[in-house]
Amino acid sequence: MNATFDISTFEKISDYIQNNQIISLIIGLAIAGGIIFLVAKRLMTMSVRILLGILTIVFTLFMGPKLNTFIMNKMNQYGLHGIMEQKLSQIVDGDIETKVRREYEMETGRKLTEDDRELIERLKSEAYVVNPNLNDELNMIVNAGMPQGFTNTILLNIEDHGTPDIEADNFADFAAKFMILRITTLMSYFAAFSVATKLFGE
Repeated sequence: MNATFDISTFEKISDYIQNNQIISLIIGLAIAGGIIFLVAKRLMTMSVRILLGILTIVFTLFMGPKLNTFIMNKMNQYGLHGIMEQKLSQIVDGDIETKVRREYEMETGRKLTEDDRELIERLKSEAYVVNPNLNDELNMIVNAGMPQGFTNTILLNIEDHGTPDIEADNFADFAAKFMILRITTLMSYFAAFSVATKLFGE
């Protein structure tokens, strides 16, 4: 009887352990499956966001220049470009003349008057020059009035200096065209980015 009892008890214990192992295995697989599902879902969400981010950037880079061209054409059509360019050129020219007059007075001790108009114009054209061997941005940097050492450092660390895209008779007109172009470009890219975030952000 004792042997029979011991064997049956052992069998019950063995069955109990096996059942617990199976239950533990099922629970473990369920937990692992849940974790894998959550990770996969998270990765899918991240992948979609990355894709939408890439599409937003591509749309912005593609539409920005086209929108800028459209804005510039509309400004030319309604005469706004010429008015803005003229006003900005007058402001820049006035600043240049003020600086030239001040520097001339500091060097010679004599104030320039309207009778010296020819001299003033010559000094302005000598002080601010559009270099045909520099691109638009570098021309603006060179004429920005920064310390010469700093300007030279910038020029030395840029391999391709390019050539200017903007055509102008003097630096004041050049600066005015540069500012208008950069302002409209910034507006165009901002508008394109706003549209892209509406399209792909939702």
